[in-house]
Amino acid sequence: MIAVSAILRKEQTASLFNVVSGVGESCHGDQTTVGMRWKKWRRAFELFVVGLPNAQQKKALPLHCGGIQLQDIYFTFTDAPEPGENETVYDVSMKQFDGHFAPQVNSAYERHLFRDFDFPTKLIDFTKMV
Repeated sequence: MIAVSAILRKEQTASLFNVVSGVGESCHGDQTTVGMRWKKWRRAFELFVVGLPNAQQKKALPLHCGGIQLQDIYFTFTDAPEPGENETVYDVSMKQFDGHFAPQVNSAYERHLFRDFDFPTKLIDFTKMV
């Protein structure tokens, strides 16, 4: 039983690094899409930490695994508000990141890219592939 739990922990750690890898690059880079990349990364991270009961540990995981670039952003935040009722330090830190990345979402540009996309006009006959 101990060996199985050790293997599971090792697999969970490996999957964590797959989830959080690239967040540092996602913080910087193409500024027109950094907000959307943050939302996707956060969604994947939220799915990973669903079972963690300790809010301090949940707060430390993205900071540690996200790398120096994410830590640099976090430590530039001014005084963090105290967690309110039904709120944890993890929730507060994620709200701060959301506030940092939200202004960098360029909805008009995203809409332009979608509308400018050249959809294929030729229909694919899937019956020939079988």
